[in-house]
Amino acid sequence: MKILVEPVGPETQAAAAHIRNQVFEREWNCGMEDVGACSAEGALHLIARCEKTGNPVGTLSVVETTGDVSVHANFHLHFRNRTRVARYTQLAVLPTHRGLNIPYLLMLEARRRYVIPQRFHHTWLLLPAARARSSRFPELFGFQVNSRVFDTVLGRVCVLVRDEQVGATGIVEISPFVSNAFCAERCAGLNAINSIPCGSLASQSR
Repeated sequence: MKILVEPVGPETQAAAAHIRNQVFEREWNCGMEDVGACSAEGALHLIARCEKTGNPVGTLSVVETTGDVSVHANFHLHFRNRTRVARYTQLAVLPTHRGLNIPYLLMLEARRRYVIPQRFHHTWLLLPAARARSSRFPELFGFQVNSRVFDTVLGRVCVLVRDEQVGATGIVEISPFVSNAFCAERCAGLNAINSIPCGSLASQSR
C-alpha cells in the first residue's frame, strides 16, 4: 500500500483533527494541547493518506520551541542561546493502518520539509521509557536518549534529542522494498508518543 505524505491544508485540517481525536481522546482518553492552525508560522503539520483511496490515516506536527525555557525545563532540556529547536509532536496513526511504516514516513518528510530548510540545530520528542532502550528507533533516526525518566499523563517517558548538525547525518534511508517488519521493529513505540502536553509533567522519576 502506497502512502502519500503532504502538508495539512484547509481542506485536510478537519481530517487531521479527526485522526488525533480518534487516537488521543477516544483510544487513549487523553487531552491534546493546541499546536496551532495549519497555516501557523513556527510549525509544520503533515497528513498521511492512502494513495489509492485518498483516505487520511496519520498525522504529525513539528513545532518550533526555540527560546521556550519553561517547556524545555519541564523535561530538563538545556540549549545555548540562539539555538533553534523544534519538537516532533502529536504523531497519530489510525489502528487500521499501523505497521505500514507511516510514522517513519511522516518523520522523514517533516525533517525534509521543515527541519532542514529552517536550519534547526536540535530536535526532540518523547518516547515511552519501556521502549526507549530496546527500540532501534533512536539509532535509526540519530537521536540520543536522555537517561532521565518522567511520569506524565501517558505514563513514563524518556526525552530523545537529535543534534541536526551532527547526529542526523546517519539517518537510515529505507528502500520501499524493505519489509514493513524492518521499520515496525525499529519504530516501535512511535504510535504512543508525542500527544503529551508540555505542561502535563507530573514528576521526574529519576
